[in-house]
Amino acid sequence: RQRVAQHPGTPHNLDRTPMLQKIEAQLASMGLPWSYADAIAAQQCGIERCAWLRKRHHLEAVIAALHVEQEKRALSAELDEVLAQCGMTRADLIVEPGRQLPRGWERKRRVLRSIIVRLQSKLLEADE
Repeated sequence: RQRVAQHPGTPHNLDRTPMLQKIEAQLASMGLPWSYADAIAAQQCGIERCAWLRKRHHLEAVIAALHVEQEKRALSAELDEVLAQCGMTRADLIVEPGRQLPRGWERKRRVLRSIIVRLQSKLLEADE
């Protein structure tokens, strides 16, 4: 029996598990397929598919990992907005004198937050 209006990989028990519905909402908000959540489940829990997760803490772990990804994407978008306001690009951050960004800085929440705060303070100083 074929399901209507579902993406490939959608768990068969989606209707019975509210936490899977939360995972689906997170995936949809980021435009990611179920295979992304399945990869998280495999990496964190050692279980190949989200549909096979039975323990609450396993589902919570996948939800938490997706939340972190949402936060990283939001911070990245905010950084792009602040850079545009400053008339800069990400390449300008890398070559800024006296500042060495750590490897993988574009995926580190703490580094993204600190860059955003620093750039916003520069914008405020420029406005004064």
